[in-house]
Amino acid sequence: MRRVVVLWVLLIFVLTACGEAAAPFGATSVPATPSSTPTLLPDGTRVLIAPAPFNPPAVDDEQRLVMTGSTSGPVTLDPALLRDAGAAFLARQVFRGLVRLDNDLQVQPDLAERVEISANGLEYTFTLRAGATFQDGTPLNAAAVAASLDRACDPELAGGDGFALPAAIYLIDILGARERLAGQADEIAGIQIVDDVTLRITLERPVASFLFKLAGSPGWVVDTNTATGTNWWREPNGSGPFKVEQLKDDGSIVFSGWDGFWGGAPGLDEIVIRGGVDALQPLNQYEAGDIDITSVPFYAVDRVLSPSDRLHPDLVVVEQLSTTFITLNVGAAPYDDADLRRALLAAFDRRKVAEVMFDGKVRLAEGLVPPGILQRDWPAEYPAVDSRAAAAIAASGEIAQRPRLFEPGGGISSAFRQVLLRDAGLEVDAIDVEWPVFADLLTTGRLPACVLTWIADYPDPANFLTAMFRTGSPDNYMRYSNPEFDALVDDAEVEPDEARRAELYLAAQQLLIDDGVLLPLYHDVDYTLVKPWVHGLTITPIGILSLEDVWIAGSR
Repeated sequence: MRRVVVLWVLLIFVLTACGEAAAPFGATSVPATPSSTPTLLPDGTRVLIAPAPFNPPAVDDEQRLVMTGSTSGPVTLDPALLRDAGAAFLARQVFRGLVRLDNDLQVQPDLAERVEISANGLEYTFTLRAGATFQDGTPLNAAAVAASLDRACDPELAGGDGFALPAAIYLIDILGARERLAGQADEIAGIQIVDDVTLRITLERPVASFLFKLAGSPGWVVDTNTATGTNWWREPNGSGPFKVEQLKDDGSIVFSGWDGFWGGAPGLDEIVIRGGVDALQPLNQYEAGDIDITSVPFYAVDRVLSPSDRLHPDLVVVEQLSTTFITLNVGAAPYDDADLRRALLAAFDRRKVAEVMFDGKVRLAEGLVPPGILQRDWPAEYPAVDSRAAAAIAASGEIAQRPRLFEPGGGISSAFRQVLLRDAGLEVDAIDVEWPVFADLLTTGRLPACVLTWIADYPDPANFLTAMFRTGSPDNYMRYSNPEFDALVDDAEVEPDEARRAELYLAAQQLLIDDGVLLPLYHDVDYTLVKPWVHGLTITPIGILSLEDVWIAGSR
């Protein structure tokens, strides 16, 4: 997420070696604008009205969904601290915000039933659902929402460094949020409690993607009276459709449906996520009928793609809004040398990753931004594959430090090492690390270079470009800083014309390539098996978002 580099729940795990080779990839269609169609009032105000909730049918079958998770479990489910998509998937079942992304990746009111956007794009007025409560019955009113948003910007959550919080990306556009994150204010000036069910948010400047950002985890509402200490999230007083009944250290989790949710009781009474050793060999568990959903491992992709395979009818294939790429830390030797960065990346034929390593089962990345965002492609220009510059650097013997490339899994980094040694005589250390270690090194800025998978939290170029590479962004793990890049993405954030906005983001993306900061490799494709008795489940280009509309019907 913002942050997510590796997914935690196997259900939405990034299949770093999956994709459909049988047909050419087509563009993933996602919204060009961050909302469903609003009503335009005579004064220019735009109004979003929440759609009627879906109520799963009443059936006699046991409403219990079983899937596998990880062997260790999430680091946190605190919405203000989430940095990976797997944990966000779990937390989204327990917490909700003013708005959400629906299964078409459109913004819809959630805890709010109505959103009014002023003609100048600076004021957002939210009318909350009357009678909404937290799971213990505590009123979920405007004051509770304001307190939760303020908490997400509290620098004490990050040891005093508010700009290390996800809110520094997702809520930074709110007037006064910057000062709150910096510890210069005790509250956020741009959040106003109008009355018990009305909240007004004023922005520093009109931002096209604000509602997308507000739908992110820092905007999910927690009960600040109980969200204290370090482990409160293990037994949270949630605002969403499911309660946490059990959360073990090995990753085993049990959710129960909450009938007090504003949209009505969810279709499922219970969700069981197996952890620890019980999460191993999920495909075997699926075939045995022990779990209801699983991602398909690479070795089984060709098999399940075959119409003759018995699992083929259960297969769901969705191109993901994610990109896997090599990225270099410009603040760490030897990658602080721009010429060396460009030479190393030019020596590696990025096309071979998708075409050879993954046998065409992933989509070659033409840019960092996945195709389909803003309903367009995002191609960048690359230098011709050429190892001569890298060979010259190797021959000179003047490298300050042997290049290192980190990766959880190690496959791409090993190929990179082999290619540089074979074609340029340059030695590169490929370092395979476990995900928890990788995540810690990444988020603390200690990785000199890595292979990274970034999954969109919302379908907008800002989620890839601004979030990861703007100066000062908490997700700028490679410490990149370029005033020209910053100006481009800042201008794009406030540009009302969509075509011009895309031009600005394309130019910013090209700067990253030209500066030798990254080398896009591929966009993932998610292959998931879903049992026929599971109904109402949607897998979106950013994974499974919610489970309250899912129900079980039919023979197990």
